[in-house]
Amino acid sequence: MKVQNLSDAGWNASLLAELSSVHADGLEVSARDGIHAKAIALRSIFASLEKEDSPFNCWAISGHTASQPDDRLTNFRKLWKYLGVDTSKTAAADVVEWEVRLKGSLRFFGAIRVPVIEEALLGLLAKQATTWLVIAACEVGAATLQREIQGGWNFADGQVPAVLLQLLKKMDVVLVKDFGSQETSEFGAIAIGRTERIRQLSFSVQQLSCPNPAPPV
Repeated sequence: MKVQNLSDAGWNASLLAELSSVHADGLEVSARDGIHAKAIALRSIFASLEKEDSPFNCWAISGHTASQPDDRLTNFRKLWKYLGVDTSKTAAADVVEWEVRLKGSLRFFGAIRVPVIEEALLGLLAKQATTWLVIAACEVGAATLQREIQGGWNFADGQVPAVLLQLLKKMDVVLVKDFGSQETSEFGAIAIGRTERIRQLSFSVQQLSCPNPAPPV
């Protein structure tokens, strides 16, 4: 398992500049073992977050990648039924979905609180390119997330949507997403948050793979 900041990992300069503009940084945890590498990376990130003093909740946020027809089926399925996510056992306060209409287009977005089970999280991430995991303080609920990301977002490879960067800046969340393809032979996950938090997270993740990592500076 390789642990490095996004700059050392070769992520694009525009992403690094966007993170710097909101006093944020990113961490990449990667390996070359396909889907297993992604699970290991998520497990390392969440195990390290659990070492922090503050308890947190994990949310999956997602949305349609393209405009949907404004018909009965779309308005019935909205987002979570469209993605095949069963919300029947989820508390009403822990799940939300909403519509975004713009220039005649219709898309649904949503947030759902999810347990930290790596395989299940990877399944959610694989359902839609717009899906991110949001690690937030326990007082942050579905209604708060909806208010902050109401306008929705698009997927752009190697970029973080501007609305999520503002969420990070305002609420000190950590954004997590998987990455990797057969073309690059590199798989894993990234965690993005305020600079100091990512520095501490990097040290904690390295402790899991190296007994005596250099302390953060």
